[in-house]
Amino acid sequence: VMDFPTDLNVHAIADEFMFGPSFLVAPLYSPSNGRDVYLPDFGANGGKWRNFYTGKEVPPGWHTMNGIATTKLPLFVRSSIVVMGPIRQHAFEVVENEALEIRIYDGTNSTFVLYQDDGVDASSDRPYCDIRFIWNDEATSLSIEAAKGNKCNDIFMPTQINITLVTPGHGVGVNPSVPDVIVIYTGTKVVVPLGPAKGEIIIE
Repeated sequence: VMDFPTDLNVHAIADEFMFGPSFLVAPLYSPSNGRDVYLPDFGANGGKWRNFYTGKEVPPGWHTMNGIATTKLPLFVRSSIVVMGPIRQHAFEVVENEALEIRIYDGTNSTFVLYQDDGVDASSDRPYCDIRFIWNDEATSLSIEAAKGNKCNDIFMPTQINITLVTPGHGVGVNPSVPDVIVIYTGTKVVVPLGPAKGEIIIE
């Protein structure tokens, strides 16, 4: 209801929920391997739903799903920027040369801010970095803005960013996907063309 206040159909649904701003989860509450799923309408804001496991676009409205595997419960993603990795076992785990996986679910403009700190310092003056990702749906391009924050240079490290534009069968499921573009991000602004407009990366 909070995410889709103009869609009156969601007011009576008690067995689906949003996990963060992007994922809609429709759990199985019985041994049955099927259920009905409702995908809210985006209204004037526009957007798409995609099946997380197939990448196929699914229109808003009611859908009957049968033969659901317990390892792949109904999971749908709205148009957004989703950070999928790296995989970590706990918050303080340090992985050498780790790559950041970004998946783009197209359909509307979207923004995501990645917050980074050392995971240890809790002081109000602790070093941190904010990195803003901006998806331009019409231009099919992703802008990775310059890193900003408090004493950002004290903790920032060049990062490999694997970027995938999700399409049917591509950039799907829980395993790392084959990226469309790989960027070595050094903290300065980068514009990354994707889709049909894929071309030269622009560093500003």
